[in-house]
Amino acid sequence: MAVNTPLHFIIADDHWAMRFGLSKLLSKNFPDCTIYEVADGVEVLSAYNNQSADVILMDSRMPKLNGIEATRILLKQHPTVKVVALSMLQDETSMTAMFEAGARAYVTKNVDGTEIISAINTVLEGKLYVLGKIMNQFSLKEIVSWSKHAFIHISEREKEVLLLICKELSMTEIAEQLHISVNTVQNHRNHLLDKINVHNTAGLVMYANKMGWV
Repeated sequence: MAVNTPLHFIIADDHWAMRFGLSKLLSKNFPDCTIYEVADGVEVLSAYNNQSADVILMDSRMPKLNGIEATRILLKQHPTVKVVALSMLQDETSMTAMFEAGARAYVTKNVDGTEIISAINTVLEGKLYVLGKIMNQFSLKEIVSWSKHAFIHISEREKEVLLLICKELSMTEIAEQLHISVNTVQNHRNHLLDKINVHNTAGLVMYANKMGWV
């Protein structure tokens, strides 16, 4: 995304090396931007009140006030601020908590810098970004629902069965295509229903859609 005016950033992270790396990344990709660095959640609230920012890169775990609470407080006072959550964690609980607090993007710290820039550009365009996916077709409420599904372990065989179900193939047709028995197909379908916690084929199709598989 082309940015016509200098952007204002706040980097909130309790590790100076992470702040340093992010600052260099932002300076390289957003010329003439202003960058404020803080080390905890209390400082980020104070920094924003003293100098508002277009985007806040928010560590989810910080001393004094963690990134989740800091995001929640900040968004209540300033609902238009865009928060990009940065975390070492890639689990349902952490991701869901950040989005429920109002974050617009969630990126893990071990990603390449280009993904962080993609997340920033995505939120500046008014879209949502989750672990490499631009989720502009979902609301924040739906993102929370998506994150709860994202960490269900689906085996490759179960995924194959699921995708064929989405193509409206019968149990017999799926069995023939995968060279397995109808009973095995039915077992995979039952396991999928249990794992995803849905009751019918429509629920399975909705899950596949949320995951971007169909």
